[in-house]
Amino acid sequence: MMKKVQEGKVIGYQKVHGQDVPIYQPEVHTEVKHKVTGKEYASKEEAQLDVADPNTDTKDEHIEENVMIKVIELPEMGGDVNI
Repeated sequence: MMKKVQEGKVIGYQKVHGQDVPIYQPEVHTEVKHKVTGKEYASKEEAQLDVADPNTDTKDEHIEENVMIKVIELPEMGGDVNI
């Protein structure tokens, strides 16, 4: 299951063609899991402990981290046309 690790929010503004355009920090979700067994880990550190555990067959190549980035809102992208 994906875990939210960063909230999406406006972090500032930048002037573009005389208008203030918001700069967004995206919402970020991650999941760390074992490719073979499907086991989900709470963190990368927990996965590394599983790799280091001599009682398991888990290797570095068995661990995958998936990242999903969500942009909650996009600024209006209207443009000027000069012909």
